Amino acid sequence: MKGVDLKNVLVFNFVCLLFNLFLVVMQLNRGLWPVETFFQPVLTDADRRIMAKTLKTFVTAMDAANLTYMLYGGTLIGKVY
Repeated sequence: MKGVDLKNVLVFNFVCLLFNLFLVVMQLNRGLWPVETFFQPVLTDADRRIMAKTLKTFVTAMDAANLTYMLYGGTLIGKVY
């Protein structure tokens, strides 16, 4: 039995990569996989309400205990309530 030639394996992998890239581009162009789906919000409105309630509870607890706090990074930085 003859061994597998590395060159043939690499060529086969490259052809598969090009074919997959072609499929992705075709899906993007035909609207089956619109680009806008990448920019849709991941959180639902219910998730946002829970996060806002959690933030309000945290702020109330910190103010009641007279503690200084700071938000550093994350999704609640831009939350205005």
